[in-house]
Amino acid sequence: METLKLDGGQYDLKRIAQQFPGGASFNLLGNGDSRLSFDNECVHGSATSIAMHFGMQLTISDFMGRLPMALSVEHAPSELDFAICRGSGTYAVAPGGERVEFTAGDFHVAQIKKSTRFRWLAPQGSTEQSIHLKLSKRTLIDLLGVQELPTSIANIVDSSAPFSMAGLRVDQRMNCITDEIFEVSQVMNETRVSSVGASTLSKKLFLEAKTMELIAALVERMERPPQKLEPSPEEFRPLLLARELLLADLENPPSVTELAKRVGMGERRFKERFKLAFGSPVMTYARKQRLERARELLSAHQYNVTQVAHLVGYANPSKFAAAYRRQYGMSPSTL
Repeated sequence: METLKLDGGQYDLKRIAQQFPGGASFNLLGNGDSRLSFDNECVHGSATSIAMHFGMQLTISDFMGRLPMALSVEHAPSELDFAICRGSGTYAVAPGGERVEFTAGDFHVAQIKKSTRFRWLAPQGSTEQSIHLKLSKRTLIDLLGVQELPTSIANIVDSSAPFSMAGLRVDQRMNCITDEIFEVSQVMNETRVSSVGASTLSKKLFLEAKTMELIAALVERMERPPQKLEPSPEEFRPLLLARELLLADLENPPSVTELAKRVGMGERRFKERFKLAFGSPVMTYARKQRLERARELLSAHQYNVTQVAHLVGYANPSKFAAAYRRQYGMSPSTL
């Protein structure tokens, strides 16, 4: 493949689609939003770019590598990039050999000052769920209501290096916010029609509010000393495995005791670390994912509400409907 040229703008998804003739589709969704869908022998998934106020651009990606992939990416100078990662396996190699991991629990703040070439790699079976927010230095200063940027971010902006970056582990607050962003963006993608309706616009407004909250949480996290209770990179590997085991059988999920044993952690520590890593207790996380699966099935219109309830492990459709309303604020019959 030719070198993929990106600039951090709203047309990057279109450029990516052009690298996969016949294997990716690009759609303009209106109001500056766009969506890229992959379904080819190499990769399956999607990415959505959402234009926001103050010139901010939010990109939400969710894909899995079916075959090993490697891309040469040349990135033009860009605004600040706030990135939060939730996948496993993908990474980029900067010109100096620095390896940037896109692993669950990481976040990065970066800026490209001069055109820089990266090598982007995705081993077979790798996954990436990520949120990238592009915004200018001026926008961030205005949003924070300050005269100067916080020191941790100012160091990135003021660096003379062609590519400067700092990263830390996400905290529970950031995990909860990103959960909500992913959930709402998925609903938006599935309910969009040719003309954008009031429901889509209200969800976009909700996303903007959550993005502002995420900026505040991220800046606060950058300025705060590391917490001793945060899962270490070594602890995230068994936690990712536990999540995979949980997601593999949502209808009859393994118990917390069984999961802890299978990943080689003590039960108490496992529960504590899982909540820190993914923002919810183990069974709460499983319930959210079961309902997410239910929403996908309902959106496909192949099964009725009772059938979907049984498919995701609810013996009582009334309890399923009540849980669904608590999570999504609507009845499952409205889809």
